[in-house]
Amino acid sequence: RHRDARARRARPTRATATRVANARDDGATRRDDGTRARAMEATARGDARDGGVGTTRRASDARARGTGTRRGQRYAPARGRTVNDATETEGGRGKATTEVDLRVTKSSHGALQRHVNASKREPTHAQKRETRGGGRGDGAASGSGRPPLRAGERIVRAMESIDAPAQGERIAWDVVASAVNPEGGKFKFTTSTLNFAIKELGERGSFDRAHALYLWMSRKQGRYAPNEFTYVSLASAAKTLTQTRTVQNLWQRGIAENDESLICNEIASAVIAALNRVSDWSGAYQVFRDMGDKGKPRNLYTYTAVLTALRDEAKPDEALAVLNEMAREPGVQPTSLAFSLTLTAFDNCRRWIEGNAVAKRIKKYDVRPDATLMHAIITMAGRAGDMAHANEVFDAMRNSTMIVTTYTFNALLGGYARYGDWEGCTEVYDEMKRSKIQPDSYTFTQLISAAERSGEYIAADGVWTEMLRNRIIPHTVMCGAYIHCLGCQGRDLEAEAVMEKMRNYWDVPRNAAVYNALIGAHVRSGEVTRGLSVLDDMQRIDGLMPTEITFAVLIRACQESALHKRAEGLEGMRASLANAGQLIQDLSGASTSTAKA
Repeated sequence: RHRDARARRARPTRATATRVANARDDGATRRDDGTRARAMEATARGDARDGGVGTTRRASDARARGTGTRRGQRYAPARGRTVNDATETEGGRGKATTEVDLRVTKSSHGALQRHVNASKREPTHAQKRETRGGGRGDGAASGSGRPPLRAGERIVRAMESIDAPAQGERIAWDVVASAVNPEGGKFKFTTSTLNFAIKELGERGSFDRAHALYLWMSRKQGRYAPNEFTYVSLASAAKTLTQTRTVQNLWQRGIAENDESLICNEIASAVIAALNRVSDWSGAYQVFRDMGDKGKPRNLYTYTAVLTALRDEAKPDEALAVLNEMAREPGVQPTSLAFSLTLTAFDNCRRWIEGNAVAKRIKKYDVRPDATLMHAIITMAGRAGDMAHANEVFDAMRNSTMIVTTYTFNALLGGYARYGDWEGCTEVYDEMKRSKIQPDSYTFTQLISAAERSGEYIAADGVWTEMLRNRIIPHTVMCGAYIHCLGCQGRDLEAEAVMEKMRNYWDVPRNAAVYNALIGAHVRSGEVTRGLSVLDDMQRIDGLMPTEITFAVLIRACQESALHKRAEGLEGMRASLANAGQLIQDLSGASTSTAKA
């Protein structure tokens, strides 16, 4: 208690603190006024002694004391008013100028203080450069204030000014030489500069000019001799089949001449990627073989490039051979990406059982799987009908450090839905909800497809309602499956309402399978004329051609309804499309169920 009392007596009151602060400010103000007056007198004496030209060092020190700053300090604190600084003189009299800087800082006491800019800011480096010009590149660009051109940009512009050659012709060597290094010009550039120009010309679609520049470098040699990055830039510029053949011919010439500078992984992977862009998987595979025949070690980038080409063209046998060579290659370890590309090659050609057998041998390749590879294995096992293997991989993924997402559950649901296992789908979906994983449109697509294929048409209504409750826009496949479920229950009008929402509300694209499902719904309800009107909408609104399923359902319905002339017209239309090669044999998805019905 006594300690608190002493603290209260020692602490000044608010009124006392205010009086002390005001007295301190008044004293500081009077001192500043006196110092400032002495500084102005010193300035006047110095100006008179120097003939009015400038100030002396003593006057500068006095002004510094008057403004409360040190010599060389640009800012001074202002106590709530402007500061008059006699910095210039006109006719012997001081002229007060003030520049207030609006920047605000926090002092050590926590109070906000405004600062006064004691001198004009110097121009920035960019402003000085624009004023005097100069810099690297063209002199005209420097003098006009525009940023100077770099050496590579100058070469690109010079090459673009050359007229494009005619079909099958090349740009003359001397024309390229005058563009790269014009007569009388003193420009310094290296092979790296020319590599940049080739890459830039390729990105701008000027492959002929890029190739002409490459040929000039090959003829020039010396310090402008092309290297592996030159060839990579040229291969990256090839977009069409003719351009890719030019790059391929250069590679084959290097192989024939045993040119060590060309036979390397950087160039091989670039050529493989160029051949893959024009769907030439055999050429890409041959480049990979050429590296092996020359005894060159192939690195991870070369293996990934050739596996990507084989994946895109659905060549699983060659992809598996490349994966086996990758496992035997010294210094190269098969990665999860390489294994995933191989499985996708089996998936693209619908050889799921063989792909699932390869996936079971993953330990043989000593691959450390990631989430992408695990999803590919689950999908492959589900499409092969091996749900035991799919669940095993799914459980291993959940027990590891990998994150199980909606995509993981959808991959497992797809296996059950493909073979119409409604109970398996519901178990996986219940586990998904217990795991607090949010479903998406593909989740409900798999559920409705499973209900359609298993005949659980009433259960499909519950899935559809839950999907709408979650405000999820349905997918095209989901709408087609649900329309077929409604048609199997004789609810063709509700199926037609779903089609109208697809067109006018959800803006979901329609395909032939969805139209076939709606036609089947009307035919089951005995509304053949409505089914024929759907055929007209199919062609008139969405511009879709009828498929084999469309003709099979409508011709049979017209014959059973004694609409023989209409049936004959449909048969003639089908024959015309078949003769023209435009008749689509659609035997998948909802259309299969419609045809069977």
